[in-house]
Amino acid sequence: MRPLAWSLVGLAKFRHAGRDRALLREDLRIAELAVDVFRDVEPIDNPGLSEALYLFAGHMLELDKNQEVDTYAEESVHYFREAASEDPNYALGLIFSLSLASSCLACTERADYVFEHAKEVVEVHRGRKAAGVAGEVYTTPPTSVSC
Repeated sequence: MRPLAWSLVGLAKFRHAGRDRALLREDLRIAELAVDVFRDVEPIDNPGLSEALYLFAGHMLELDKNQEVDTYAEESVHYFREAASEDPNYALGLIFSLSLASSCLACTERADYVFEHAKEVVEVHRGRKAAGVAGEVYTTPPTSVSC
């Protein structure tokens, strides 16, 4: 199941770019399927589930499906935290996930979490700089949010 889930993430991540809404909806469906498959993987695959949740939330925003997007973005933060605590190479994913969650939360009644996420981004980035990995390039573009 794990290889299938990673394949779905790859498909949802790299297939879409500048396409029409019908194809973006298909990418959203694939990202949602990746989340569902990763939820069934035993033991839990923190990096995979966090990446799938991040992609799903990002695709939701691209299609203006803002209902519950903050829940998926926050869940992505949780699993990226777990992954980054086991392997510092996931710290950049955590930074992007925190940024996405902050953008989503700014539009909700939980806007007070935005500042906490911003502080955590700074702390994680400082840790990356100390580890000498702050110059890496991440291939998943951040997603913008409009309230």
